[in-house]
Amino acid sequence: MEKILLPASQFETVFLINGTFSKSGAAKLFDKNVVYLTVLPLSALLLSYTVKIVGRTVASNREFCSVYSLDDETDIAVLRPRNILSATPQRSQTDLTPVKFFETIKAGRTAAARLLMSEELKNSVDDESLVAFFEEFSDIVPASKVESGSDKFILCRKDGTASFYDFSYRQGLIDDITQVK
Repeated sequence: MEKILLPASQFETVFLINGTFSKSGAAKLFDKNVVYLTVLPLSALLLSYTVKIVGRTVASNREFCSVYSLDDETDIAVLRPRNILSATPQRSQTDLTPVKFFETIKAGRTAAARLLMSEELKNSVDDESLVAFFEEFSDIVPASKVESGSDKFILCRKDGTASFYDFSYRQGLIDDITQVK
């Protein structure tokens, strides 16, 4: 089965896909096809690395890459930054509200996450429901990393699948989260 693999990250980077330079390219995946994805961050504080992907399985540097299925034809390779001071993956420091919101909830800081929510949303959901909603997800990526001009986000599930979500705002705060596509 042939699929398209789209690399995505929360940090500014360019890629080499099987040795070919690409700013936001794609690779064709087959069941046993090997893809070498080299990440070249555009920050002096991040280190480059290469990931070997066989089919849909990350075979090297697993701590820096996860592959998720967006649909029957497309997979997304979510890439994590490799900090110069630490060889372990680091969460990006981003000003994107949905990413901050997700990472704050995953860190167990629901009170801080509530500061990013509209009054209406705060009043309609309790902490347990908020944590439960995000429990199945392991990553979030701005959809603009794989779909030019998109203002949506991709939430990646622990089971290896991913979906597009729209975060709507009221007065600069998250007011609703809706699955799209």
